[in-house]
Amino acid sequence: MRLISSASYTVVAVALLVGCSENASRTASVIPDERPAPPRFREVMSRLAKGNLIDPDGGSRSVIVFAGPGMCGAKLGSFSDPFGQPTDASSTDAVNGKIAVGNIYGPDASSSAGSISICTLAGGCTRNLQNPAMYEVAGVAMDKGNCWADASNWGGSATLTYFARCSGSGQRATGFLNAYYGGLDFDKNGNLVTISAFDSEIYVYSGCNPACTLVGGPFPMLDEAVYGHLNRESTTLCTGDFKLGQMDIYRYNPAAITYLYSFNNGLNVSDVPVGCAYTPRSSQ
Repeated sequence: MRLISSASYTVVAVALLVGCSENASRTASVIPDERPAPPRFREVMSRLAKGNLIDPDGGSRSVIVFAGPGMCGAKLGSFSDPFGQPTDASSTDAVNGKIAVGNIYGPDASSSAGSISICTLAGGCTRNLQNPAMYEVAGVAMDKGNCWADASNWGGSATLTYFARCSGSGQRATGFLNAYYGGLDFDKNGNLVTISAFDSEIYVYSGCNPACTLVGGPFPMLDEAVYGHLNRESTTLCTGDFKLGQMDIYRYNPAAITYLYSFNNGLNVSDVPVGCAYTPRSSQ
């Protein structure tokens, strides 16, 4: 994990070969399974919640929470995920509340589908959410009571699945136009910002509970990225551009997302940066 300052924000750049103090010496591609994740994307994405950093570590199949807002702060705790290989996480309060953990695969990566684990820092993972539309789960989002999974199905098509109150069997969202899976975030107005990773597009939706209404997009990204996040004011969006080894910054408006600039501050293609986030983060 590398911390990169940009203007008045700190950008948390997530790369496969670097980590916070807990994981500084580890490499990510250590899962000996028969059906590995796509080579461009392995397992690391971190998300900010109430200033704290959530680090889903697919290599150890655990989730670590670090204190914020100065990243990376002291380790606040961790828990294992018995339901799969963590790739993304979302929470409105990672220390005291629920954490939704996206698992790209299940416990047996050679045969089982991905899911969302519902966990707490103190109690670990106690619930697992699955749906037939979810095979490889890349992105997860949680608002004040509901969960969404951005995944590919068994046929390779992108899907979005809505879980009311983060429970039950979920409902496949309608009106979801993304071609590929990718990360999720909410803007300050509650719109769902979604990345379609491998055709380099961004879509913005409202609703998706389960019917999606397209608010804006598709908007082109500079190059391929799996994850990205908004700043607190929802005026800029940062994506981890693994093809070019850099962070790409966009001006954000739900009706118009435009590329501004890029920076790397020492990152390169061999680091495989897959995502980034701001502190302070989006208010959602």
